[in-house]
Amino acid sequence: MNRSDKPKPKKLNGDGNFTDFTPERLEKYRQEGVRLLVAGFVDGELVYVLEVPFESLCDRLQSQLDKAFPQGREKGKYLRSANFSFQDYQDDERVECRYLNPQWRQFVQWCTESFQKYLERFEGGCDQWS
Repeated sequence: MNRSDKPKPKKLNGDGNFTDFTPERLEKYRQEGVRLLVAGFVDGELVYVLEVPFESLCDRLQSQLDKAFPQGREKGKYLRSANFSFQDYQDDERVECRYLNPQWRQFVQWCTESFQKYLERFEGGCDQWS
């Protein structure tokens, strides 16, 4: 496969997903105050790591569970993929930037415009991991 045959990569947009999700797992994570690490890579290069409170995703995830299991979940049944996007957590002031690549702007063509603007708020104010 030559370079021109490579599929176009999906743009970074701060989204993520859970596989085999259940209402019980949602409640457990909510009760435990779980915080997620949401990361983005371009060609194997780490661009960002955000720490997101699970609580800010609950409404979105609950609606997907309700749609998948309107009569309640049967044993052995799972929501194959429950997804979220940065719109679900963008207004949550508890989101923390754990890493923002110092050269992250060289990757902006691989970010959606709205997510690029979101990342800009963390310039100069991000816990940089060593």
